[in-house]
Amino acid sequence: HVKHLEDALHAGIWGSTCIPLGGTPMFWWWQIIEEENFYPRFQAVSRFTKGEDRRDPSLKMTWPEVVMDPLKITDLAVRCLQNDTRAMGWIYRQRAFEVTDPAGRPTVEGLSIRFTGFLSGDYVATFWNTLSGECIQTQQVSAADSRLLTAVPPFARDLAFKIRKVE
Repeated sequence: HVKHLEDALHAGIWGSTCIPLGGTPMFWWWQIIEEENFYPRFQAVSRFTKGEDRRDPSLKMTWPEVVMDPLKITDLAVRCLQNDTRAMGWIYRQRAFEVTDPAGRPTVEGLSIRFTGFLSGDYVATFWNTLSGECIQTQQVSAADSRLLTAVPPFARDLAFKIRKVE
């Protein structure tokens, strides 16, 4: 099942990008990457991480709170690396990951993420398409009393984000 392998590759490279690992995992089925041309998956992660120094020892894994209407999708998880001035993370549907078309109609709407541990001030939040590695939305947000809340654009299966303090 090539779709299962494609989904596993996608989850592996995006999940590892936003936790304290040295890099993305190696995919056992390297021949499938070649035959199915899954190389753009790696290009998307490369675009997202361009200019990011993940070696920063102050970056720690955090668990931001997903805030949304409880009557909507409840199978969301967030993986996040964060310090007191920046964060990078991946939001994804857990149970529906493999059955959701990543390029399909957005079904996750009205979502916000609440962070703690940020210095007070102004921040820029960017949201990224995980298939293309392109920034799809930029927002100005503020942190006060170490808390920051940002709205998330609608998405189908998963979405990446970066938050950086304005200098």
